Amino acid sequence: MMCECYTRRMAKAAVREVPPLGPEECLQQALGATTAVARVRLARTGLAAPTFEDLEIQGLLLRELHRGLLDQGLFEAAEEAALQGAAVFSKNRDEDAEPLEDVLLQLAARAALARGDGETAIAHVQRAARKAPKGRRAFHHWTLGSLLFLAKRYSEAATSLARASRLSGDDAPGKALYRGHLALVKTAQGEPPADLQAIVNTLAVSPTAAGYGGFVLGHLAYAAGEFPTAERYLRRFLAGTQDVALAGEIAMSQATLAKITEG
Repeated sequence: MMCECYTRRMAKAAVREVPPLGPEECLQQALGATTAVARVRLARTGLAAPTFEDLEIQGLLLRELHRGLLDQGLFEAAEEAALQGAAVFSKNRDEDAEPLEDVLLQLAARAALARGDGETAIAHVQRAARKAPKGRRAFHHWTLGSLLFLAKRYSEAATSLARASRLSGDDAPGKALYRGHLALVKTAQGEPPADLQAIVNTLAVSPTAAGYGGFVLGHLAYAAGEFPTAERYLRRFLAGTQDVALAGEIAMSQATLAKITEG
């Protein structure tokens, strides 16, 4: 019968013989992590590698670190991780790697919004729009327009949203949302577009109406004095929204609902 002390020594030796995870293995496991704590731990383990020949792996590890930190409510650290990731992707000259600098800047903006700094978020998204490949520029300009709208910088918001609509190409759901959001900005300026009802009708049947479009439709309905319709859209938007980066939209929707219910 094998003695207990020998068994313990063998077990310890087996543990020592397990090779440490490399950056790529850490990334794969971080992508599938079921908890924020595990994702952060794996990302940091991968990032501890002394050198990185593959900058894409390093940047993606920083993206996973951002995700884990954001989910833990560590917004400042999450923003910094995303900015570090953007810097890594800006240095990557591998033509086969996907350009993701703009994506990491967008994530940095989400973290800035989560910690309540809208102006810094705007600056991050402005950079993202400049760095983005053609296929993602419309989204960044829409995001920028939405932030400028919440900041009541309506003229700048209108410019960004009009640009998003122009860049959206054949993305019909995106175009419906961007045009609807632009109509909301114009309405806030006291200049509702002449084809407002057609814009509303298009957005109402778009897939985006079930998400962010509900925020836009609800406030357009409120501006038109259609309070039951506004309440329906805004309550649906709030019920389906838990994104910490949408705190501004949530607060605005709640304030509008309070005005409706107070009569």
